[in-house]
Order: sequence, then structure tokens, then C-alpha cells
Amino acid sequence: MRVCFVSLCFYIFSRKTSSKVSSRDAFEKRLSELGNRGDAREADDEDNLSHSAAPKRKSAHNPAPTRACFEESMRSNSSTDFFDAFFHKALADVDEFQGFNVSKATLASIANRSGGKIGLYALQKHAIDDGKFGWNHVAGASEFWSTRDFHTYIREHVNEIAKNLPEDFKEAYFLINNYDEPQSMGVHCVDIDRLRKLHPNVGEGIVSPGDQAPVWSMSKVRGCHMDILFPFPDYFSHLRERKRSRDTPASPWSERPNDDIAFRGSTTGFGDATSNLRARALSALIDEPGFDVGLTVPIQGFQKSWAPHLFKNTMKAEDFRKFKFLMDIDGNAHSFNRQLLIAQSKAVMVRVNVFTDWIADGVMDEEFCYTIDPSDVLRSARAVRKTLLDDLERAEHVANAYHRLTRWLLRDEIVVRYLRDAFTRYVSNVRFVE
Repeated sequence: MRVCFVSLCFYIFSRKTSSKVSSRDAFEKRLSELGNRGDAREADDEDNLSHSAAPKRKSAHNPAPTRACFEESMRSNSSTDFFDAFFHKALADVDEFQGFNVSKATLASIANRSGGKIGLYALQKHAIDDGKFGWNHVAGASEFWSTRDFHTYIREHVNEIAKNLPEDFKEAYFLINNYDEPQSMGVHCVDIDRLRKLHPNVGEGIVSPGDQAPVWSMSKVRGCHMDILFPFPDYFSHLRERKRSRDTPASPWSERPNDDIAFRGSTTGFGDATSNLRARALSALIDEPGFDVGLTVPIQGFQKSWAPHLFKNTMKAEDFRKFKFLMDIDGNAHSFNRQLLIAQSKAVMVRVNVFTDWIADGVMDEEFCYTIDPSDVLRSARAVRKTLLDDLERAEHVANAYHRLTRWLLRDEIVVRYLRDAFTRYVSNVRFVE
């Protein structure tokens, strides 16, 4: 089996980064959401990831999920190395709980006092010796709109997900966060005040390090929160769409007439005109040449009168298809759906993120996207735009690679393997006590 060459896959970071389309009409409706609401596929059957794999531990040297590594994986018809590199950070989060003794009573208490934010679930092996498993609600909120698809998917695939658990496994408990924002504050988050200035939705959550209670969430601020990441709701909707349809034709990237970096979206997220991340970023770019940005709808308490100059008319799908570059900016937490819609449109994603999610850590800057520093938006945005315009050929390669990457991600074998690896590590690391 061919693997990624070391010279292609090992990448040393030199700088710190924050890091149903069944018809054309349906696609246009979804793409238009880029400008109308807050949050936001010719695929190769490159390989089969259904094989068993023992949970991997962190090592001193880890391959990076570069474009070259991805393409080599596709050519070799085996993406094991790329999978391990792409999900390295997300899976390594599980290992932070190695050796934890976790109280079942504490987990139930947290779920019950969370006010619907958190539900407690149990992965359980059937009492009868049939090798089957169940995913059962125990305490707190049984489900929320944002986690309904996740629980449904677990139940449908639970035996595949649990196939690598030890023979003597009986049960394990999972706190599932229903909200966008993370809930588990890390002991090493010493700069939360600075992070709140970047995005006012950064918070401590309701679970402290002293609780010794792992929380599974859809987003986190890396270095600040201890939440373990699971797939967000828009992932499952795009996964269903991909099974029902193929790509809707988009105009060739190089023929798109507009070189501006575009954004339209609501004011989702906390804060006012100076602290809301979207308002703050767009304030820096609203008059900047080469950027076509604007807010469309004030929501979550934001008043249009606070920054009337930031509001513009929404864009239709056909308008967005004229742009080579589209921006992704965090909403309440990470902007889940927008990143997938940008990939679907085959544009370059230029992101302004404080939060991350289960796939975003693997989407490397200048490999599959370009990143604007949320702490210095104008300077960083100018540098990114210069980089893009100085090498349009590379930018096109980045856009195409990101499109192919998301098509690889939107496959059952990918999410099943991720959950299998994460759950297997979790069971290996954590001991549940009365």
C-alpha cells in the first residue's frame, strides 16, 4: 500500500493560526443562504475505510494534512495516512482524559442542571450475547434540533461504531452538548479575556475542570476548551444530499469575473457593533478595495442602527457564483454550514475563525483555504488578498482541492471511522465509577 511520502506529508508550522441538492433550484436555494442567514460533489470512490484500527496515541511527529498528502492518498487508493493526519487534533483531544475516573452521578447531575444544554447518553452492550449495542438517553435533554441528526446517525450505525470496543465492554457515558458554544473550560485557558475580545461568545461553559466530566460538543476554542468534538448538524444534511445527487454545474473558477472577496450574512453571535465578530470584521473591510462585504439581517439583539453602513442587500446564488473568493466568519461559534456551502460553490474559502469544529482543524491554511487573523483583520486581510492575486493559479488549486476534500469527508465511512476511533479511545481512556 502506498503512503504519503515524508517529504510531502510532514509540515512544520512556522506561524500560529487561529485557526437538498436534488435539483438546480434546491442548490441555488442553499447557496443563497450564504447571504441570507447566519450559519451556515463528482466524488471518486478513493478507498474503503471500514477496516478495524486500534486507537492511536499522540506522537512527537505527526504528518500534516497537506494538499500533497491528500492527493497522494487519492492516487494510492488509501487515505489512512491522510485520515490520521486530518483528524489528529480532534482525536488527540480524547486522549486528554486518559486515566480519568468519571462519576456517573456527576454526569447525570450536570445534564439535569444544564437547562437543556446538555444530555447524557449511554453506549451499552446488549445483555444478551448477540454482539449488538444500543445508544440510550439517560438524563438531561433527550435531544435538541441541533443534535437530533447526530443521535439518529449513532443509533443507525452503532454496531459499526462500537465494533472495536473490548470484549468485556459493558457501557460508557457521554455528555452531549446541544448548543453551538463549548461547555468545558480548560484548566490552561489563561487568556479567556483576550479571546472574548475577539469573539464575545467565548465563555467558560457550565463544566469546570474540577468536574472531571468530558463533554462532547460541536465546537471549541482550541487551547481554551477541553470539549471533544463530534459532527455538527449541517454535516449530516450535506451527507444526505450527497447520496441523492451529484454536483450542480458551476462556472469555471478562472472564468468568474469578480476578484473581490465577498461576504453576506446575518449578525449571528453576541455583541454590538464593536464586539460582534462579524460586525467588527466587516467594519474593517467595508470600505477596503477588493472586498464586497455586508451584513444582511440584524438578529440576536443586534440593532441595525448601531452600524447602518455595514448593511447591504442580500446576494442571490447566481451572484455568489461570480466570485472566486467567499468569506467564512464565525457566528455563535464556528460557522458550520457556510464552510460546506463555500466548498459546494467551488470558491476559495477565506475564513475568519476563533472557534473550530471536528473538521476545521484539518483544513490547513494555504492548503485548502486562506486565513484572516481575527485579531488584526485589516492588515491580515490585505496580506491574504495580495497572496491570492499574486498567484491565481495556486488559489484555483486550493479551491478545487477544498471541494474534493469536502466530498471525501461527506462519506459514511469517514464519519463512522471518526466516531469509531473517538469512541474507542474514550472507552480506553475513561473509567466510569458510581
